[in-house]
Amino acid sequence: MLISSYTTSRNAIELNYPIRESVKSLLKFSDEVIVFDTSETTHTVDELTKCFKLEPKVKIIHEPWDWTVKNFGVLDGQSKAQARNLCKGHILWQNDSDEIVHEQHQDLIRTTILNYKNWNNYSLIGLPVVEFWGSSGKARVDVNGQALLADRIFY
Repeated sequence: MLISSYTTSRNAIELNYPIRESVKSLLKFSDEVIVFDTSETTHTVDELTKCFKLEPKVKIIHEPWDWTVKNFGVLDGQSKAQARNLCKGHILWQNDSDEIVHEQHQDLIRTTILNYKNWNNYSLIGLPVVEFWGSSGKARVDVNGQALLADRIFY
């Protein structure tokens, strides 16, 4: 069973997002990692290409978008949809470019996905997420759907 992870980015290097670390964390349990970048410049793509030039599992796509359009918030969902469509896996994992999967959970995620016996009945696994908002003193804990069947049923 092939596991594809994907992330989208826009000016991640300029905004000092931990996109390198995000991609590295996805590589630990994914068979491929798609990065779909919509930045106006190539700074993020250039940096990621340099960082992952010897990693064949990472595919970086740069498609500059016009983020000055009215209702630009819709573009985030559209970029995620395009990244998803580039995935070849049976299981899809979505990460934002400022999210990192903790190293102690990376092997557990792959094992859980590969050993899950109920994929015929369910198309989503919900996993707990800890998000830090604004400072290390503020955290939010949620359960978000992350690993998905490639039949394109999404949350």
